[in-house]
Amino acid sequence: MSNDLVSTSNLALVASGLLLLYFSKKYLDGRTHPPYPPGPPGLPVLGNLLDMPRNEFALTYLKWGEQYGPISWAVVPGRKFLILNTYDSMCELLDKRGGIYIDRPVGVMSNKLV
Repeated sequence: MSNDLVSTSNLALVASGLLLLYFSKKYLDGRTHPPYPPGPPGLPVLGNLLDMPRNEFALTYLKWGEQYGPISWAVVPGRKFLILNTYDSMCELLDKRGGIYIDRPVGVMSNKLV
């Protein structure tokens, strides 16, 4: 009986700790960046994983463009996607202001080979 009590209390402690971690991360993320563009609403842990297309992605992004505007935002665990649906938004963000948005990981091996 005491083993059941210990395992139940440990499970409750771990679950409450994970909830606290999740909500604190969500709170801190909300304060550290400007508001994102509109996009499909995501689930708490999965984000937009279930909304992301497996095939015919261009048609899905086109529908999102009609629904949310020329710039859409989607989040999948570990990744954030900015979807540009019009030529004007692509030119504005990539050509005119592209230098401030470039944030690519450094290719260590390719830099040594060059």
